[in-house]
Amino acid sequence: MSKNQAPTLLATGNILPSTFVKIDTSNDNCGLQASTNDKIIGISQEGSDGTPGVLTSTYAAVSGETFMLYGLGDICLLKATSGWTRGDLIESDSSGQGITALTTGGLRNIGAVALTNTNANEFGRVQILIFEHQPSAGTSVAGLTITDGGNITVGTSTGTQVATNASQKLGFWGATAVVQPSSSGELIGLNGNAATAANATNMNSNGNLGSTNYDLNDLVKALKTVGILHT
Repeated sequence: MSKNQAPTLLATGNILPSTFVKIDTSNDNCGLQASTNDKIIGISQEGSDGTPGVLTSTYAAVSGETFMLYGLGDICLLKATSGWTRGDLIESDSSGQGITALTTGGLRNIGAVALTNTNANEFGRVQILIFEHQPSAGTSVAGLTITDGGNITVGTSTGTQVATNASQKLGFWGATAVVQPSSSGELIGLNGNAATAANATNMNSNGNLGSTNYDLNDLVKALKTVGILHT
């Protein structure tokens, strides 16, 4: 039984027992079986709507019937799709069953926390917790502005990549974003002249900054090393 006086809702679609439920935003006091990463209001009752010995049913409620809902803080059973480990945050899959919340991508709508280890297609014991969770890695955003003085801190062990393959596009300081450069054979540029061969080794500069001189080969090697030029 729910200890939080969770509402008895009217089903506006078929709802299986022990699955996530969402609000029907088109009708007052109505619920629907949740789908992938839907916002959760609770978990449906454990039993079916059938009367023992009279009517056999696989649903907690069919459209037009009322059903009992477990709400925030309640402990109840939830059907698992692929299984989970105790302590996992649980979200809804496409059929309203529970799966371990994804740790990458966009915002996740959490509906419960696992209290027991549970195998695929079993009923596991969970406590209903309803909140939005933003994964810490692999997050997709449309745009990001860092306020003046803000910094990006990265790890000191594995390190961090900016763009993870050569086909992803980057542009710096307002330049049009392009894939990783890979063209070669440019003949114009050395002293502004065209030539079939360039003696880059004999041409070096400190760039009027510091005392270390670099030649053209040094620059190309450095750019390739950091991945700005294709190797």
